[in-house]
Amino acid sequence: MLKALTIRFPYAALLVSGLKTIECRSWPTSHRGPLLIHAGKSKRALPEEFAPLLDRIPPDILAARGVCLGMVDLVDCRPARPDDRTAMLIGAAPAKGDYAWVVANPRVFDRRPKAKGRLNLWPVPPAQCAEIGL
Repeated sequence: MLKALTIRFPYAALLVSGLKTIECRSWPTSHRGPLLIHAGKSKRALPEEFAPLLDRIPPDILAARGVCLGMVDLVDCRPARPDDRTAMLIGAAPAKGDYAWVVANPRVFDRRPKAKGRLNLWPVPPAQCAEIGL
């Protein structure tokens, strides 16, 4: 079954646009492969040094909230390193104990069905997969 991860604005858009290549989490995962990115409704401030990246994202993707936005392939999960800061688009080095979820092959869905976000990895219901065209 396809797994999903809810991510706050603007980080979900940055991931599916390929501008963010590592997601920082406080917990590891053994999951590898396709990972649906759900754009949560809540917002987290992007450090000012990375704000120009937002200009590279189409407005319809950047504005999407509360939807299944796109997909990435989760290719690795390892302890985060201080030099991951830029790929994570965070203002300071990751905290000790954080994990770097390394992603590749970002893609944006043409159809973006609404969905309720959840904590942790969550299974995507077959009906939502069909609505997206998966």
